[in-house]
Amino acid sequence: MWVLAGLDDAPTFTAGDEAVLLLGSALTESNVVGLNQGVYPIREGRVVGQQVTDPAAFKRAVVEARGSGS
Repeated sequence: MWVLAGLDDAPTFTAGDEAVLLLGSALTESNVVGLNQGVYPIREGRVVGQQVTDPAAFKRAVVEARGSGS
């Protein structure tokens, strides 16, 4: 994965960081606008700042909210 650096409000990553990233595959989606809204850091095995902190349960909640199994 490529991450652009030096952009205003873009998330920053350091080697060893863990995060859940919500990325789109459609050609009409922007990879820059709203990127921070799809970044959920993981610290000490838990998703930071969310009601659902277990990474597996978080994934299930996102898939359910999206309404798709993919």
